[in-house]
Amino acid sequence: MGRRGGLCHPLDIHRNRDLIPRQANGATATADFDNDGLLDLALVGSNILQVIWRTGSAASVMPISSNGASPATVDVADYDNDGWLDLLVAGSSSEGATTRLFHNLGGTNFIQIGVPLAGISRGNVRWGDYDLDGRKDILIAGDSSNGPITRIYRNMGNGEFVDIKADLPAYQEAAAAWCDFNRDGYLDVTLVGRNGPPGSELVCRVFRGDAHGTFTASASNIGMRSASLEWGDYNNDGFPDLLMAGLSPNGLPIVRLLRNSLGTSLRDALTTFVPYNPDVVRWGDFDADGWPDILLIGQRTLPSAPSSSMSAVLLNRRNGFFDELRFPLPELTKTSGAVGDFDADGRLDFYMTGQSRTGAVSFLARNVTLLSNTPPNVVTSLVAVVSNKNVRLSWGPGSDLQSPAAGLSYSVRVTALPEEVDVISPSAARTVFAASFSQGRMEPLRSVKFQGWRPASIRGAFRQWMVHLEDRRLRRM
Repeated sequence: MGRRGGLCHPLDIHRNRDLIPRQANGATATADFDNDGLLDLALVGSNILQVIWRTGSAASVMPISSNGASPATVDVADYDNDGWLDLLVAGSSSEGATTRLFHNLGGTNFIQIGVPLAGISRGNVRWGDYDLDGRKDILIAGDSSNGPITRIYRNMGNGEFVDIKADLPAYQEAAAAWCDFNRDGYLDVTLVGRNGPPGSELVCRVFRGDAHGTFTASASNIGMRSASLEWGDYNNDGFPDLLMAGLSPNGLPIVRLLRNSLGTSLRDALTTFVPYNPDVVRWGDFDADGWPDILLIGQRTLPSAPSSSMSAVLLNRRNGFFDELRFPLPELTKTSGAVGDFDADGRLDFYMTGQSRTGAVSFLARNVTLLSNTPPNVVTSLVAVVSNKNVRLSWGPGSDLQSPAAGLSYSVRVTALPEEVDVISPSAARTVFAASFSQGRMEPLRSVKFQGWRPASIRGAFRQWMVHLEDRRLRRM
């Protein structure tokens, strides 16, 4: 194993042709779909939508649909709060540009739900609770059969999703994400893409959400097209920062990290990256030091050499810069991947699949670093205050051996009875990013307000709630 920056190479690459199916130009998501405590994989490709169930060291494949999507985008959430994670899938299929919702049937299979959602051939679909009613809503941004669109659908709680007609622009070759950029407790919308026909301005813009469900243009920076993006707090200041990769205005591949300046602006971070053209960018604490690292999967581009497949983990040096760990693999294009602790040893691994010269291949990179993250401490001092149809839940500060306080986040779980299914399930819980200031030092605001539902109306009684304290890898109730 090689060394770089004083750290041992933390990953061992395993080529896996039998355990995990292969696909190219699709999408991948990881979650515990059958609630057995082990991570499963959802894979979307041109002719397949399937979930790989994991049980110990074994795995089994559950085909969901022979009509997949390619290119594709997928996201996971418990949209009906029944305690089982569901799938939202979009992309170019045999039916054209589609967006489909698949309901989890108790961890045994999935069934497509007939919800009228705008279809996209490429772009992003993302779950997020923008109106704080405890139900996951849908953000769709991308290229439809009628041109670029950006839509937000409100989850009405009865299986119906309603287009709120959000006043948001539609960019070509777009990417989108939810994030509480300014930490006021309301989700904001991030849109990246081309503002018009080829040659038009490339835009990266955050639209600030508020209590009225409206979105107002806020921070902005130079954008890119065909982007992959993800939010993560690389400097542990409590404000999420934006990692994105795509094509620059001059058509060259680029990876950029934009620093969140106290929820007011997006500025280029000090660090720069060797030119890459990755299909996937992800955050994850691979060396378990409490500071998020970067995963890049895709083709690397160097001025003096031809493009080659070069996945890399960039280890966070805690000073705004990153050390690169390289993983030479057979040349892969049209890749997708996911991060997760696949072997349940407390270390983050990653899975990738894509197209090689001889066909589609898949790989599982198992983390074998000597370091292991420890769970954060238990959250205490829980208080619930009910006022009309609103409920405010608050709690005491959490702590963790690896992550600084500002780098911790919280999510809430509410149950009707201790042994019944969740009203707001753990996987569907909304992560709180709000802020208050005390003596000039920022602390997380440890409270959350759910609007528009009365506790007494939820399955007859409001019985129990709990808080998950989350660090960069593990959570603790």
